[in-house]
Amino acid sequence: MMKKQFKPRSWYIKMIHIGKNQLKVDEQSYRANLMELTGKRSCLDMEIPDLFKVLEFLKSKGFKFKAGKATKSTKKSAPTQLDKLRHIWITMNHQGFLRDGSDHALNKWSMGQTKRLNNGNAIAKLEWLQPNMISALIEQLKRWHMRMLSEAIEHQYLAAGLLSQEGQLNAEDYQAFVDLDDCLKKSKNQENLSGIYNALSIILSHDRTTPKHSW
Repeated sequence: MMKKQFKPRSWYIKMIHIGKNQLKVDEQSYRANLMELTGKRSCLDMEIPDLFKVLEFLKSKGFKFKAGKATKSTKKSAPTQLDKLRHIWITMNHQGFLRDGSDHALNKWSMGQTKRLNNGNAIAKLEWLQPNMISALIEQLKRWHMRMLSEAIEHQYLAAGLLSQEGQLNAEDYQAFVDLDDCLKKSKNQENLSGIYNALSIILSHDRTTPKHSW
């Protein structure tokens, strides 16, 4: 088996700095990622294997230093981990759990979390998060979302139950409310709770000024 042929150390350092500039990485995020990847804050302190690892990471984030032929893709790319993180954030905003559902606000929240998870070194841009960090943030955001859903559903269910007792639900809403009992007994994962929350929101949003079915 042939041993991998590395380029000169100076070449890697040069390419890394070109990539940093091309991707417009701020200094704080750059240093934080160097530390997480290699345990060193400067390329000058790294050996070739470390430099190679940093360059590969830059390439994974979109750095291109070789001209290539453009290719057309007919297949829709699968959602990335970053897409999943944004999806949870957007869902929480649509459900009224966030004061600011913008990408800027998500980035600000992410910076606070990465600083806590990364030994005080915040990573300023979502696009510069490494896969293991994104996974950690997804799980953290899921837990936060589920806590918010559970609290909201508790209040919603009581309100819908009171309307049911007072005969204020129409036949369709009453049946939907009854069916939710089975959903609440199932495992309470994020998708399940989100569906229950949305269903109760629809029931509670309906106009109560017209006569309802008496049970």
